Amino acid sequence: MVETARDIVSDLGPEVAGRSGGLVQVAKCSLSNSERDCRRVLVGKHALSLPVKTSQLKDFDHIPILRIRDWFDFFLTHSCLHLLCGLQQPHPKREADILTCFWENFRALRPRHEIFQRASEGRLVLSQTFPLLVHGDEGRGRKHAAHFVMSFHPVLGMGFKKKEKSTSWAKMECNFSGHTYTNRFLIATMRKRDYSDQNVETWNALMEEVAAEAAFMADDGVVASNGLRFWGVVLGIVGDWPFLHKSGGFCRSFNNIQKRKIQKNLPVGICHLCQGGQRPYPFEQLETRRPLWRSTMFAEDPFVLPNPLAMSLLHEPGKEASLWCFDWFHTMHLGVLRNFIGSVLALLSDEEPQSNVDLRFAALSARYRRWCHSNSRRAHITKLTKESIGWEKTTTFPSAIWHKGALSTVVMDFLEARFAEDTFAHQPLLQMASEACNAIQRCARILYRSEVWLSPSVCKLVSELGFQFLRRYSQMASLANSQNRCLFVFQPKIHCLHHFMVELMEAHQANVKGLNPMALSCQQSEDFIGRPARLSRRVTAQRPVLHRIMDRYLQATYHMFLQNRILIRPT
Repeated sequence: MVETARDIVSDLGPEVAGRSGGLVQVAKCSLSNSERDCRRVLVGKHALSLPVKTSQLKDFDHIPILRIRDWFDFFLTHSCLHLLCGLQQPHPKREADILTCFWENFRALRPRHEIFQRASEGRLVLSQTFPLLVHGDEGRGRKHAAHFVMSFHPVLGMGFKKKEKSTSWAKMECNFSGHTYTNRFLIATMRKRDYSDQNVETWNALMEEVAAEAAFMADDGVVASNGLRFWGVVLGIVGDWPFLHKSGGFCRSFNNIQKRKIQKNLPVGICHLCQGGQRPYPFEQLETRRPLWRSTMFAEDPFVLPNPLAMSLLHEPGKEASLWCFDWFHTMHLGVLRNFIGSVLALLSDEEPQSNVDLRFAALSARYRRWCHSNSRRAHITKLTKESIGWEKTTTFPSAIWHKGALSTVVMDFLEARFAEDTFAHQPLLQMASEACNAIQRCARILYRSEVWLSPSVCKLVSELGFQFLRRYSQMASLANSQNRCLFVFQPKIHCLHHFMVELMEAHQANVKGLNPMALSCQQSEDFIGRPARLSRRVTAQRPVLHRIMDRYLQATYHMFLQNRILIRPT
């Protein structure tokens, strides 16, 4: 940037170049420390950065953080609270009505939640309290090392991009639409070396800091210039399962799945919400709406040690583990659907007439590419091979190995179209796969076209479709096993899908609105974590790296706020 500014000044001359504010100053910046000098010009002189106060993580002066209270101070000062309600412009009356309606629905679903006791005691006002979620995950940093990003975001947003926008006064849409710099808000970012091995205390300090901020926002809140006080309540912690396990410090997770038929010790279970995976509560009991593990919800404490988040965040008494929420994206796009797709592609490859497995997959790939081209869909990969589903030999269970959720979506649409072309009457496994595919596709489409709250009738429909998929999956696994074929593997994430469906069915049975699983999904947050992670690859690798990332993040976010006209820069 400095070299480009110097070239422009050299070509146009200082007088003409000086008409562009800051250009001559940038040209004078040192090349040996351009990051520092450019920041002095862009931020110090021209204020091209989001004015959110930067603090440090306790005694770790090399780790900057943006506290939730400071974000709320910024929202209040610059009239941006409407972002936390999914509105495009400030409207205090409508914001209050949206929040009131949200908490009414939440009270019907979880009447024992601590927030309602505080409201009855006058310690907070529900119409001025924003529902929040905390997200954490690792992105790819310098030299492919993990780079952890923690953020928070409101439950309410502007809906889905392709969905017709709601015109309801008290609309409550999922938080999917819009640039993630405008609906996800950074708390902290750390390199792998900053919180692993000898620096594990840094991780604990960050969890304690987030817990303290959540407690402050629920207890004290922040006060606007007009004297109104606003609160923020963290309703859940979302992310992939490894993050949930690490941040919660659970003794039960996917890591504890039984891997051998005979074990010396009793299995400890795989789920922090229930005793699924223990005896006699199999997590693979997919064919029923009333699995045995349903009666064990929150019966056994999953925490190894007292957890600061569980002690600080508001929750239902005795249900601290419910703060850690499974999400649809990792459960389905990067979990259950990959297992389903792998087995179905293996079966479909056998339907091609070619003489060997490689030629059959080549024909299947050609069919897939033709479908993508004719339907204007991005293929994401050029070939479907036995390696892409981890099926190099028939004694292993096929499962797609890609890490892009959008690819699972496209392949599922392709499978749906393929099943519409042929009934496969000679192949019972493919017939059941067709029914399973149609059921889960209908289920997902309903969820992606719905608001945050689902009516009891929609809860029933969605759960019935989900249960149908689970039943067919279980039946296909049993039939494949009876044929001595390694297909349709059971992995812990299918238990998470079972939880979603059971919860929606319970909402229907109670005749209350259910929470859309998409309200807790992490698609947009996955996009967000990639942005600070990319910044880590573009700044110095030395000690100020985290401060540089924070500076650049605030500058990039400021630009996006201007571009979306959330902020108006004075002329």
